[in-house]
Amino acid sequence: MSSDFLLQALILLGAIVLVVPLLQKVGAGSVAGYLVAGLLVGPPMLGWVTEYQLIGSIAEFGVVFLLFSIGIELRPARLWLMRRLVFGLGSAQLLLCGAAIAGTLYLAGFTPAAASVCGLALALSSTAIVVQLLAERRELASHRGRASFAILLLQDVAVAPLITLVYLLGAHGAGGEALPAGLKAVGALLAVLVLGRFAWRHLLPTLAALRNADMLVAVALLLVLGAAWTMEHAGASLALGAFLAGVLLADSPFRHQVVADIQPFRGILLGLFFMTVGMSIDRDGVLANGPLLLGLTLGLMALKTLLTAVLLRAFGLGVRDAVQGGALLSQAGEFALILFALAAGQSLIDAEAKQLLYQVAVSSMLLTPLLDFAGTRLARLFPAPQPVADAGAPEQEGTHDGHVVICGFGRVGQQAARVLEANRTPWLAIDLASATIEQARTARLPVFYGDCGRSEILRALDAEQAALVLVTLDDATAAERTLLALRQIAPGVRVIARASDDAQAQLLRAHGVLRAVPETTEYSLQLALAALGELGLDDERRDELEAGFRAHEYARLLGRPNA
Repeated sequence: MSSDFLLQALILLGAIVLVVPLLQKVGAGSVAGYLVAGLLVGPPMLGWVTEYQLIGSIAEFGVVFLLFSIGIELRPARLWLMRRLVFGLGSAQLLLCGAAIAGTLYLAGFTPAAASVCGLALALSSTAIVVQLLAERRELASHRGRASFAILLLQDVAVAPLITLVYLLGAHGAGGEALPAGLKAVGALLAVLVLGRFAWRHLLPTLAALRNADMLVAVALLLVLGAAWTMEHAGASLALGAFLAGVLLADSPFRHQVVADIQPFRGILLGLFFMTVGMSIDRDGVLANGPLLLGLTLGLMALKTLLTAVLLRAFGLGVRDAVQGGALLSQAGEFALILFALAAGQSLIDAEAKQLLYQVAVSSMLLTPLLDFAGTRLARLFPAPQPVADAGAPEQEGTHDGHVVICGFGRVGQQAARVLEANRTPWLAIDLASATIEQARTARLPVFYGDCGRSEILRALDAEQAALVLVTLDDATAAERTLLALRQIAPGVRVIARASDDAQAQLLRAHGVLRAVPETTEYSLQLALAALGELGLDDERRDELEAGFRAHEYARLLGRPNA
Protein backbone atom coordinates (compact mmCIF):
# COMPACT_ATOMS: atom_id res chain seq x y z
CA MET A 1 0.00 0.00 0.00
CA SER A 2 1.47 3.33 -1.05
CA SER A 3 1.88 6.11 1.49
CA ASP A 4 -0.16 8.46 -0.74
CA PHE A 5 -3.17 6.17 -0.70
CA LEU A 6 -2.84 5.71 3.06
CA LEU A 7 -2.70 9.49 3.51
CA GLN A 8 -5.86 9.91 1.43
CA ALA A 9 -7.59 7.24 3.51
CA LEU A 10 -6.63 9.14 6.66
CA ILE A 11 -8.00 12.37 5.17
CA LEU A 12 -11.29 10.63 4.35
CA LEU A 13 -11.64 9.26 7.87
CA GLY A 14 -10.73 12.63 9.36
CA ALA A 15 -13.35 14.38 7.22
CA ILE A 16 -15.97 11.85 8.34
CA VAL A 17 -15.14 12.37 12.02
CA LEU A 18 -15.19 16.18 11.76
CA VAL A 19 -17.95 16.95 9.25
CA VAL A 20 -20.60 14.24 9.74
CA PRO A 21 -21.21 14.82 13.49
CA LEU A 22 -21.35 18.57 12.87
CA LEU A 23 -24.04 18.21 10.17
CA GLN A 24 -25.95 15.73 12.33
CA LYS A 25 -25.89 18.16 15.23
CA VAL A 26 -27.55 20.89 13.17
CA GLY A 27 -30.20 18.42 11.99
CA ALA A 28 -29.00 17.85 8.41
CA GLY A 29 -28.38 14.11 8.87
CA SER A 30 -25.42 11.87 8.17
CA VAL A 31 -26.07 11.61 4.40
CA ALA A 32 -25.64 15.36 4.01
CA GLY A 33 -22.52 15.14 6.18
CA TYR A 34 -20.90 12.53 3.95
CA LEU A 35 -21.79 14.44 0.77
CA VAL A 36 -20.38 17.71 2.13
CA ALA A 37 -17.25 15.96 3.42
CA GLY A 38 -16.66 14.53 -0.06
CA LEU A 39 -17.09 17.96 -1.64
CA LEU A 40 -14.60 19.51 0.78
CA VAL A 41 -11.73 17.03 0.51
CA GLY A 42 -12.30 15.96 -3.10
CA PRO A 43 -11.50 17.60 -6.45
CA PRO A 44 -14.43 20.08 -6.35
CA MET A 45 -12.81 22.08 -3.51
CA LEU A 46 -9.58 21.27 -1.63
CA GLY A 47 -8.46 18.40 -3.88
CA TRP A 48 -6.77 16.45 -1.07
CA VAL A 49 -8.30 13.14 -2.24
CA THR A 50 -7.90 12.27 -5.91
CA GLU A 51 -8.37 8.47 -5.90
CA TYR A 52 -12.12 8.79 -5.56
CA GLN A 53 -12.89 6.44 -8.46
CA LEU A 54 -10.97 3.59 -6.84
CA ILE A 55 -12.53 4.41 -3.48
CA GLY A 56 -15.95 4.55 -5.14
CA SER A 57 -15.51 1.05 -6.56
CA ILE A 58 -14.88 -0.25 -3.06
CA ALA A 59 -17.57 1.93 -1.47
CA GLU A 60 -20.23 0.56 -3.82
CA PHE A 61 -20.31 -2.50 -1.59
CA GLY A 62 -21.93 -0.29 1.05
CA VAL A 63 -25.05 -0.12 -1.14
CA VAL A 64 -24.83 -3.89 -1.61
CA PHE A 65 -24.79 -4.54 2.15
CA LEU A 66 -27.57 -2.01 2.69
CA LEU A 67 -29.89 -3.81 0.25
CA PHE A 68 -28.98 -7.17 1.78
CA SER A 69 -29.90 -5.91 5.25
CA ILE A 70 -33.25 -4.66 3.93
CA GLY A 71 -33.95 -7.91 2.11
CA ILE A 72 -33.23 -10.01 5.18
CA GLU A 73 -35.95 -8.14 7.08
CA LEU A 74 -38.57 -8.89 4.40
CA ARG A 75 -40.00 -12.38 4.41
CA PRO A 76 -41.34 -13.65 1.06
CA ALA A 77 -44.86 -13.74 2.52
CA ARG A 78 -44.51 -10.12 3.54
CA LEU A 79 -43.26 -9.17 0.08
CA TRP A 80 -46.35 -10.79 -1.38
CA LEU A 81 -48.48 -8.64 0.89
CA MET A 82 -46.66 -5.59 -0.52
CA ARG A 83 -47.30 -6.57 -4.15
CA ARG A 84 -49.82 -3.77 -4.68
CA LEU A 85 -47.28 -1.16 -3.62
CA VAL A 86 -44.32 -2.73 -5.41
CA PHE A 87 -45.89 -3.56 -8.76
CA GLY A 88 -48.73 -1.05 -8.71
CA LEU A 89 -47.27 2.08 -7.13
CA GLY A 90 -43.69 1.33 -8.17
CA SER A 91 -44.53 0.71 -11.82
CA ALA A 92 -46.82 3.75 -11.98
CA GLN A 93 -44.12 6.02 -10.53
CA LEU A 94 -41.43 4.79 -12.91
CA LEU A 95 -43.60 5.00 -16.02
CA LEU A 96 -45.30 8.31 -15.19
CA CYS A 97 -42.12 10.13 -14.17
CA GLY A 98 -40.20 8.53 -17.02
CA ALA A 99 -42.80 9.61 -19.58
CA ALA A 100 -42.95 13.19 -18.26
CA ILE A 101 -39.15 13.56 -18.22
CA ALA A 102 -38.81 11.88 -21.62
CA GLY A 103 -41.36 14.28 -23.10
CA THR A 104 -39.42 17.25 -21.74
CA LEU A 105 -36.15 15.90 -23.16
CA TYR A 106 -37.78 15.29 -26.54
CA LEU A 107 -38.95 18.91 -26.66
CA ALA A 108 -35.38 19.92 -25.77
CA GLY A 109 -34.04 18.21 -28.90
CA PHE A 110 -33.31 14.63 -27.85
CA THR A 111 -34.22 11.84 -30.26
CA PRO A 112 -37.18 9.66 -29.22
CA ALA A 113 -34.88 6.76 -28.33
CA ALA A 114 -32.49 8.94 -26.29
CA ALA A 115 -35.37 10.74 -24.58
CA SER A 116 -36.99 7.42 -23.60
CA VAL A 117 -33.81 5.95 -22.12
CA CYS A 118 -32.71 9.12 -20.31
CA GLY A 119 -36.23 9.87 -19.09
CA LEU A 120 -36.59 6.45 -17.47
CA ALA A 121 -33.05 6.73 -16.08
CA LEU A 122 -33.82 10.06 -14.40
CA ALA A 123 -37.07 8.61 -13.03
CA LEU A 124 -34.98 6.26 -10.87
CA SER A 125 -34.21 7.41 -7.33
CA SER A 126 -31.25 6.76 -5.05
CA THR A 127 -31.89 3.68 -2.90
CA ALA A 128 -28.84 4.37 -0.76
CA ILE A 129 -29.80 7.96 0.10
CA VAL A 130 -33.53 7.38 0.61
CA VAL A 131 -33.20 4.24 2.73
CA GLN A 132 -30.44 5.78 4.84
CA LEU A 133 -32.57 8.86 5.57
CA LEU A 134 -35.58 6.69 6.45
CA ALA A 135 -33.47 4.43 8.65
CA GLU A 136 -31.97 7.37 10.54
CA ARG A 137 -35.48 8.60 11.33
CA ARG A 138 -36.74 5.06 12.01
CA GLU A 139 -39.44 5.48 9.39
CA LEU A 140 -38.86 2.36 7.28
CA ALA A 141 -41.97 0.73 8.81
CA SER A 142 -44.13 3.86 8.48
CA HIS A 143 -46.70 4.44 5.72
CA ARG A 144 -44.27 6.68 3.84
CA GLY A 145 -41.32 4.37 4.46
CA ARG A 146 -43.03 1.26 3.11
CA ALA A 147 -44.39 3.05 0.06
CA SER A 148 -41.00 4.65 -0.68
CA PHE A 149 -39.21 1.34 -0.32
CA ALA A 150 -41.74 -0.37 -2.60
CA ILE A 151 -40.98 2.21 -5.31
CA LEU A 152 -37.24 1.75 -4.85
CA LEU A 153 -37.57 -2.02 -4.99
CA LEU A 154 -39.44 -1.89 -8.29
CA GLN A 155 -36.81 0.48 -9.65
CA ASP A 156 -34.01 -1.93 -8.73
CA VAL A 157 -35.88 -4.76 -10.46
CA ALA A 158 -36.32 -2.52 -13.52
CA VAL A 159 -32.59 -1.88 -13.94
CA ALA A 160 -32.00 -5.06 -15.96
CA PRO A 161 -34.86 -4.37 -18.45
CA LEU A 162 -33.66 -0.77 -18.80
CA ILE A 163 -30.14 -1.93 -19.65
CA THR A 164 -31.64 -4.28 -22.23
CA LEU A 165 -33.66 -1.35 -23.62
CA VAL A 166 -30.46 0.66 -24.11
CA TYR A 167 -28.99 -2.14 -26.25
CA LEU A 168 -32.22 -2.54 -28.21
CA LEU A 169 -32.38 1.17 -29.07
CA GLY A 170 -28.65 1.73 -29.45
CA ALA A 171 -26.78 2.10 -32.72
CA HIS A 172 -24.45 -0.82 -31.89
CA GLY A 173 -27.06 -3.01 -30.26
CA ALA A 174 -28.91 -5.73 -32.03
CA GLY A 175 -32.38 -7.00 -31.33
CA GLY A 176 -30.92 -10.49 -31.14
CA GLU A 177 -29.02 -9.57 -27.98
CA ALA A 178 -32.19 -9.02 -25.97
CA LEU A 179 -33.28 -12.68 -25.77
CA PRO A 180 -29.86 -14.02 -24.68
CA ALA A 181 -29.59 -11.20 -22.15
CA GLY A 182 -33.03 -12.04 -20.76
CA LEU A 183 -32.23 -15.76 -20.54
CA LYS A 184 -28.94 -14.95 -18.85
CA ALA A 185 -30.71 -12.84 -16.22
CA VAL A 186 -33.26 -15.59 -15.55
CA GLY A 187 -30.47 -18.15 -15.22
CA ALA A 188 -28.61 -15.93 -12.77
CA LEU A 189 -31.78 -15.46 -10.73
CA LEU A 190 -32.32 -19.22 -10.49
CA ALA A 191 -28.67 -19.72 -9.52
CA VAL A 192 -28.97 -17.19 -6.70
CA LEU A 193 -32.17 -18.82 -5.44
CA VAL A 194 -30.76 -22.35 -5.48
CA LEU A 195 -27.34 -21.55 -4.03
CA GLY A 196 -28.79 -19.16 -1.45
CA ARG A 197 -31.25 -21.76 -0.24
CA PHE A 198 -28.45 -24.33 0.04
CA ALA A 199 -26.29 -21.88 2.00
CA TRP A 200 -28.77 -21.14 4.76
CA ARG A 201 -30.20 -24.66 4.91
CA HIS A 202 -26.89 -26.55 5.07
CA LEU A 203 -23.76 -24.38 5.05
CA LEU A 204 -24.68 -21.93 7.81
CA PRO A 205 -25.81 -24.61 10.32
CA THR A 206 -22.64 -26.63 9.68
CA LEU A 207 -20.35 -23.64 10.29
CA ALA A 208 -22.38 -22.46 13.27
CA ALA A 209 -21.80 -25.83 14.95
CA LEU A 210 -18.05 -25.11 14.84
CA ARG A 211 -18.57 -21.96 16.97
CA ASN A 212 -16.14 -20.09 14.69
CA ALA A 213 -17.37 -16.50 14.41
CA ASP A 214 -14.84 -15.63 11.69
CA MET A 215 -16.16 -18.37 9.42
CA LEU A 216 -19.72 -17.10 9.81
CA VAL A 217 -18.61 -13.63 8.78
CA ALA A 218 -16.76 -15.09 5.80
CA VAL A 219 -19.73 -17.13 4.60
CA ALA A 220 -22.06 -14.16 5.06
CA LEU A 221 -19.80 -11.99 2.89
CA LEU A 222 -19.45 -14.82 0.37
CA LEU A 223 -23.23 -15.20 0.13
CA VAL A 224 -23.94 -11.48 -0.26
CA LEU A 225 -21.13 -10.64 -2.66
CA GLY A 226 -21.61 -13.87 -4.63
CA ALA A 227 -25.29 -13.11 -5.24
CA ALA A 228 -24.48 -9.50 -6.13
CA TRP A 229 -21.76 -10.53 -8.59
CA THR A 230 -23.97 -13.17 -10.21
CA MET A 231 -26.80 -10.74 -10.89
CA GLU A 232 -24.47 -8.00 -12.14
CA HIS A 233 -22.73 -10.48 -14.45
CA ALA A 234 -26.17 -11.27 -15.91
CA GLY A 235 -26.82 -7.59 -16.66
CA ALA A 236 -28.85 -6.75 -13.55
CA SER A 237 -27.61 -4.73 -10.58
CA LEU A 238 -25.37 -5.58 -7.65
CA ALA A 239 -28.02 -4.22 -5.31
CA LEU A 240 -30.74 -6.50 -6.68
CA GLY A 241 -28.57 -9.58 -6.18
CA ALA A 242 -27.81 -8.59 -2.60
CA PHE A 243 -31.49 -7.93 -1.93
CA LEU A 244 -32.43 -11.40 -3.22
CA ALA A 245 -29.79 -12.98 -0.99
CA GLY A 246 -31.30 -11.14 1.96
CA VAL A 247 -34.84 -12.28 1.13
CA LEU A 248 -33.61 -15.88 0.97
CA LEU A 249 -32.19 -15.54 4.49
CA ALA A 250 -35.28 -13.78 5.86
CA ASP A 251 -36.74 -16.99 7.33
CA SER A 252 -33.40 -18.30 8.57
CA PRO A 253 -32.66 -18.47 12.33
CA PHE A 254 -29.20 -17.09 11.51
CA ARG A 255 -30.43 -13.80 10.05
CA HIS A 256 -29.87 -11.64 13.14
CA GLN A 257 -26.26 -12.79 13.57
CA VAL A 258 -25.50 -12.34 9.85
CA VAL A 259 -26.85 -8.76 9.87
CA ALA A 260 -24.83 -7.96 13.01
CA ASP A 261 -21.66 -9.31 11.39
CA ILE A 262 -22.15 -7.25 8.22
CA GLN A 263 -23.20 -4.04 9.99
CA PRO A 264 -19.64 -2.63 10.51
CA PHE A 265 -18.80 -3.12 6.81
CA ARG A 266 -22.09 -1.58 5.71
CA GLY A 267 -21.80 1.57 7.79
CA ILE A 268 -18.34 2.73 6.76
CA LEU A 269 -18.64 1.65 3.10
CA LEU A 270 -22.00 3.35 2.67
CA GLY A 271 -20.52 6.54 4.11
CA LEU A 272 -17.62 6.35 1.66
CA PHE A 273 -20.11 5.85 -1.18
CA PHE A 274 -21.85 9.11 -0.35
CA MET A 275 -18.48 10.86 -0.12
CA THR A 276 -17.50 9.69 -3.61
CA VAL A 277 -20.75 11.14 -4.96
CA GLY A 278 -19.67 14.53 -3.62
CA MET A 279 -16.13 14.08 -4.95
CA SER A 280 -17.33 13.17 -8.46
CA ILE A 281 -18.73 16.63 -9.20
CA ASP A 282 -16.99 18.29 -12.19
CA ARG A 283 -16.17 21.72 -10.76
CA ASP A 284 -15.33 23.33 -14.09
CA GLY A 285 -18.51 22.00 -15.68
CA VAL A 286 -20.60 23.23 -12.77
CA LEU A 287 -19.04 26.69 -12.93
CA ALA A 288 -19.54 26.87 -16.68
CA ASN A 289 -23.18 25.73 -16.57
CA GLY A 290 -24.06 26.92 -13.07
CA PRO A 291 -27.45 28.64 -13.61
CA LEU A 292 -28.57 26.12 -16.25
CA LEU A 293 -27.50 23.17 -14.08
CA LEU A 294 -29.29 24.53 -11.02
CA GLY A 295 -32.45 25.20 -13.02
CA LEU A 296 -32.46 21.73 -14.59
CA THR A 297 -31.80 20.03 -11.25
CA LEU A 298 -34.53 21.90 -9.38
CA GLY A 299 -36.92 21.38 -12.31
CA LEU A 300 -36.27 17.63 -12.28
CA MET A 301 -36.74 17.40 -8.51
CA ALA A 302 -39.90 19.52 -8.56
CA LEU A 303 -41.43 17.40 -11.32
CA LYS A 304 -40.64 14.10 -9.59
CA THR A 305 -41.87 15.45 -6.25
CA LEU A 306 -45.21 16.50 -7.74
CA LEU A 307 -45.87 13.33 -9.74
CA THR A 308 -44.72 10.97 -6.98
CA ALA A 309 -46.79 12.81 -4.36
CA VAL A 310 -49.90 12.53 -6.55
CA LEU A 311 -49.35 8.78 -6.93
CA LEU A 312 -48.68 8.27 -3.21
CA ARG A 313 -51.92 10.09 -2.45
CA ALA A 314 -53.78 7.97 -5.01
CA PHE A 315 -52.50 4.81 -3.32
CA GLY A 316 -53.96 5.78 0.04
CA LEU A 317 -51.29 7.81 1.84
CA GLY A 318 -52.19 11.02 3.65
CA VAL A 319 -51.33 14.38 2.14
CA ARG A 320 -48.42 14.93 4.56
CA ASP A 321 -46.90 11.53 3.84
CA ALA A 322 -47.41 12.00 0.10
CA VAL A 323 -45.64 15.39 0.06
CA GLN A 324 -42.75 14.16 2.20
CA GLY A 325 -42.45 10.93 0.20
CA GLY A 326 -42.42 12.82 -3.08
CA ALA A 327 -39.66 15.14 -1.88
CA LEU A 328 -37.64 12.23 -0.53
CA LEU A 329 -37.73 10.39 -3.88
CA SER A 330 -37.08 13.48 -6.02
CA GLN A 331 -33.41 12.87 -6.79
CA ALA A 332 -31.91 10.79 -9.59
CA GLY A 333 -30.29 7.50 -8.60
CA GLU A 334 -26.91 5.84 -8.89
CA PHE A 335 -28.13 3.57 -11.67
CA ALA A 336 -28.95 6.60 -13.82
CA LEU A 337 -25.21 7.25 -14.08
CA ILE A 338 -24.68 3.71 -15.37
CA LEU A 339 -27.48 4.05 -17.92
CA PHE A 340 -26.08 7.39 -19.17
CA ALA A 341 -22.68 5.76 -19.74
CA LEU A 342 -24.28 2.86 -21.64
CA ALA A 343 -26.41 5.25 -23.69
CA ALA A 344 -23.30 7.20 -24.69
CA GLY A 345 -21.52 3.95 -25.58
CA GLN A 346 -24.45 3.01 -27.83
CA SER A 347 -24.39 6.50 -29.46
CA LEU A 348 -27.82 7.39 -28.15
CA ILE A 349 -26.41 10.60 -26.61
CA ASP A 350 -23.19 12.52 -27.21
CA ALA A 351 -20.47 13.20 -24.63
CA GLU A 352 -21.69 16.73 -23.88
CA ALA A 353 -25.25 15.57 -23.15
CA LYS A 354 -23.90 12.70 -21.02
CA GLN A 355 -21.84 15.08 -18.88
CA LEU A 356 -24.75 17.49 -18.38
CA LEU A 357 -27.14 14.67 -17.41
CA TYR A 358 -24.49 13.26 -15.08
CA GLN A 359 -24.11 16.65 -13.36
CA VAL A 360 -27.88 16.99 -12.98
CA ALA A 361 -28.14 13.53 -11.43
CA VAL A 362 -25.29 14.06 -8.95
CA SER A 363 -26.48 17.58 -8.09
CA SER A 364 -29.94 16.20 -7.28
CA MET A 365 -28.34 13.71 -4.88
CA LEU A 366 -26.47 16.52 -3.17
CA LEU A 367 -29.65 18.58 -2.83
CA THR A 368 -31.75 15.70 -1.45
CA PRO A 369 -31.27 16.52 2.26
CA LEU A 370 -32.23 20.14 1.58
CA LEU A 371 -35.33 19.25 -0.44
CA ASP A 372 -36.29 16.59 2.11
CA PHE A 373 -36.14 19.26 4.80
CA ALA A 374 -38.25 21.59 2.65
CA GLY A 375 -40.75 18.80 1.98
CA THR A 376 -41.09 18.13 5.70
CA ARG A 377 -41.77 21.83 6.36
CA LEU A 378 -44.26 22.02 3.50
CA ALA A 379 -46.09 18.90 4.70
CA ARG A 380 -46.81 20.55 8.04
CA LEU A 381 -49.09 23.01 6.26
CA PHE A 382 -51.52 20.16 5.54
CA PRO A 383 -53.81 18.36 8.00
CA ALA A 384 -52.39 15.47 10.01
CA PRO A 385 -52.64 12.11 8.19
CA GLN A 386 -55.70 9.98 8.85
CA PRO A 387 -55.42 6.19 9.40
CA VAL A 388 -55.85 4.19 6.22
CA ALA A 389 -57.12 0.65 6.05
CA ASP A 390 -55.30 -0.41 2.93
CA ALA A 391 -51.76 -1.48 2.13
CA GLY A 392 -50.51 1.82 3.46
CA ALA A 393 -50.72 0.50 7.00
CA PRO A 394 -47.41 -0.71 8.33
CA GLU A 395 -46.91 -4.40 8.71
CA GLN A 396 -46.74 -5.71 12.23
CA GLU A 397 -45.15 -8.99 11.25
CA GLY A 398 -41.56 -9.14 12.36
CA THR A 399 -41.92 -6.52 15.11
CA HIS A 400 -42.49 -7.30 18.76
CA ASP A 401 -43.69 -5.41 21.80
CA GLY A 402 -44.36 -6.61 25.35
CA HIS A 403 -42.75 -10.01 24.74
CA VAL A 404 -40.18 -12.00 26.75
CA VAL A 405 -36.65 -12.46 25.41
CA ILE A 406 -34.89 -15.64 26.56
CA CYS A 407 -31.10 -15.45 26.36
CA GLY A 408 -29.93 -19.05 26.20
CA PHE A 409 -32.10 -21.96 25.07
CA GLY A 410 -30.58 -24.84 27.00
CA ARG A 411 -32.54 -26.96 29.46
CA VAL A 412 -33.40 -23.99 31.70
CA GLY A 413 -34.37 -21.74 28.81
CA GLN A 414 -36.50 -24.44 27.22
CA GLN A 415 -38.36 -25.08 30.47
CA ALA A 416 -38.98 -21.36 30.91
CA ALA A 417 -40.31 -21.22 27.32
CA ARG A 418 -42.73 -24.08 28.04
CA VAL A 419 -44.15 -22.23 31.04
CA LEU A 420 -44.50 -19.01 29.01
CA GLU A 421 -46.11 -20.96 26.16
CA ALA A 422 -48.61 -22.54 28.55
CA ASN A 423 -49.58 -19.04 29.71
CA ARG A 424 -49.73 -17.83 26.07
CA THR A 425 -47.05 -15.24 26.78
CA PRO A 426 -45.17 -14.27 23.57
CA TRP A 427 -41.44 -14.98 23.66
CA LEU A 428 -38.30 -15.11 21.54
CA ALA A 429 -35.12 -17.04 22.32
CA ILE A 430 -31.52 -16.85 21.18
CA ASP A 431 -28.67 -19.35 21.47
CA LEU A 432 -25.37 -20.36 19.89
CA ALA A 433 -26.03 -24.11 19.73
CA SER A 434 -26.98 -24.77 16.11
CA ALA A 435 -28.32 -28.28 16.83
CA THR A 436 -30.67 -26.90 19.49
CA ILE A 437 -31.82 -24.20 17.11
CA GLU A 438 -32.52 -26.66 14.30
CA GLN A 439 -34.64 -28.79 16.62
CA ALA A 440 -36.53 -25.72 17.84
CA ARG A 441 -37.12 -24.44 14.31
CA THR A 442 -38.40 -27.86 13.26
CA ALA A 443 -40.94 -27.50 16.07
CA ARG A 444 -41.74 -23.99 14.72
CA LEU A 445 -40.45 -22.26 17.83
CA PRO A 446 -39.14 -18.64 17.61
CA VAL A 447 -35.49 -19.46 18.36
CA PHE A 448 -32.62 -17.69 16.56
CA TYR A 449 -28.89 -18.11 16.27
CA GLY A 450 -26.76 -15.33 17.75
CA ASP A 451 -24.51 -14.06 20.50
CA CYS A 452 -26.76 -12.38 23.08
CA GLY A 453 -23.72 -10.55 24.44
CA ARG A 454 -23.90 -8.24 21.39
CA SER A 455 -26.21 -5.25 21.51
CA GLU A 456 -27.01 -5.50 17.76
CA ILE A 457 -28.46 -8.98 18.28
CA LEU A 458 -30.57 -7.89 21.25
CA ARG A 459 -31.80 -4.88 19.31
CA ALA A 460 -32.81 -7.17 16.43
CA LEU A 461 -34.97 -9.11 18.91
CA ASP A 462 -36.64 -5.83 19.97
CA ALA A 463 -35.25 -6.11 23.49
CA GLU A 464 -35.99 -2.41 24.03
CA GLN A 465 -39.72 -3.19 23.79
CA ALA A 466 -39.56 -6.44 25.78
CA ALA A 467 -41.70 -6.80 28.90
CA LEU A 468 -38.95 -8.94 30.46
CA VAL A 469 -35.60 -10.52 29.61
CA LEU A 470 -34.65 -13.95 31.02
CA VAL A 471 -30.92 -14.69 31.10
CA THR A 472 -30.62 -18.47 31.46
CA LEU A 473 -26.96 -18.83 30.44
CA ASP A 474 -24.80 -21.18 32.53
CA ASP A 475 -21.63 -19.22 31.73
CA ALA A 476 -21.10 -16.42 34.27
CA THR A 477 -18.93 -14.35 31.90
CA ALA A 478 -21.46 -14.66 29.05
CA ALA A 479 -24.28 -13.69 31.40
CA GLU A 480 -22.41 -10.57 32.51
CA ARG A 481 -21.68 -9.59 28.89
CA THR A 482 -25.35 -10.01 28.08
CA LEU A 483 -26.37 -7.73 30.93
CA LEU A 484 -23.88 -5.07 29.86
CA ALA A 485 -25.19 -5.22 26.27
CA LEU A 486 -28.77 -5.01 27.54
CA ARG A 487 -28.07 -1.94 29.65
CA GLN A 488 -26.45 -0.30 26.63
CA ILE A 489 -29.59 -0.45 24.49
CA ALA A 490 -32.38 -0.81 27.08
CA PRO A 491 -31.37 0.56 30.50
CA GLY A 492 -34.88 0.26 31.90
CA VAL A 493 -35.77 -3.26 30.78
CA ARG A 494 -36.58 -5.73 33.56
CA VAL A 495 -34.23 -8.72 33.82
CA ILE A 496 -34.37 -12.04 35.68
CA ALA A 497 -31.18 -14.08 35.52
CA ARG A 498 -29.97 -17.54 36.36
CA ALA A 499 -27.03 -17.76 38.78
CA SER A 500 -24.82 -20.70 39.62
CA ASP A 501 -24.47 -19.72 43.29
CA ASP A 502 -25.05 -16.94 45.81
CA ALA A 503 -21.87 -15.09 44.84
CA GLN A 504 -22.90 -14.85 41.19
CA ALA A 505 -26.40 -13.85 42.21
CA GLN A 506 -24.97 -10.90 44.14
CA LEU A 507 -22.86 -9.91 41.14
CA LEU A 508 -25.87 -10.04 38.82
CA ARG A 509 -27.85 -7.94 41.26
CA ALA A 510 -25.09 -5.32 41.05
CA HIS A 511 -25.80 -5.13 37.32
CA GLY A 512 -29.40 -4.19 37.99
CA VAL A 513 -31.04 -7.61 37.67
CA LEU A 514 -34.53 -7.61 39.11
CA ARG A 515 -34.09 -11.10 40.50
CA ALA A 516 -31.16 -13.53 40.34
CA VAL A 517 -32.13 -17.17 40.90
CA PRO A 518 -29.23 -19.29 42.26
CA GLU A 519 -29.27 -22.91 41.15
CA THR A 520 -27.88 -24.11 44.49
CA THR A 521 -30.75 -22.52 46.40
CA GLU A 522 -33.45 -24.01 44.19
CA TYR A 523 -31.83 -27.44 43.85
CA SER A 524 -31.17 -27.83 47.58
CA LEU A 525 -34.70 -26.67 48.41
CA GLN A 526 -36.36 -29.13 46.04
CA LEU A 527 -34.07 -31.95 47.19
CA ALA A 528 -34.82 -31.34 50.88
CA LEU A 529 -38.57 -31.05 50.29
CA ALA A 530 -38.56 -34.31 48.33
CA ALA A 531 -36.76 -36.00 51.25
CA LEU A 532 -39.29 -34.66 53.76
CA GLY A 533 -42.12 -35.87 51.54
CA GLU A 534 -40.72 -39.38 51.60
CA LEU A 535 -40.54 -39.13 55.41
CA GLY A 536 -44.27 -38.49 55.58
CA LEU A 537 -44.51 -34.68 55.56
CA ASP A 538 -48.03 -33.54 54.61
CA ASP A 539 -48.58 -31.22 51.63
CA GLU A 540 -49.74 -28.22 53.69
CA ARG A 541 -46.61 -28.23 55.88
CA ARG A 542 -44.47 -28.77 52.75
CA ASP A 543 -45.93 -25.68 51.06
CA GLU A 544 -45.41 -23.66 54.26
CA LEU A 545 -41.74 -24.65 54.51
CA GLU A 546 -41.12 -23.99 50.82
CA ALA A 547 -42.66 -20.51 50.97
CA GLY A 548 -40.80 -19.57 54.16
CA PHE A 549 -37.42 -20.88 53.01
CA ARG A 550 -37.68 -19.21 49.60
CA ALA A 551 -38.75 -15.89 51.14
CA HIS A 552 -35.84 -15.99 53.59
CA GLU A 553 -33.21 -16.88 50.96
CA TYR A 554 -34.27 -14.27 48.42
CA ALA A 555 -34.60 -11.61 51.10
CA ARG A 556 -31.01 -12.38 52.10
CA LEU A 557 -29.86 -12.11 48.47
CA LEU A 558 -31.59 -8.76 48.15
CA GLY A 559 -29.81 -7.48 51.22
CA ARG A 560 -32.83 -7.36 53.51
CA PRO A 561 -32.01 -8.24 57.13
CA ASN A 562 -35.38 -9.82 58.00
CA ALA A 563 -37.50 -12.17 55.96
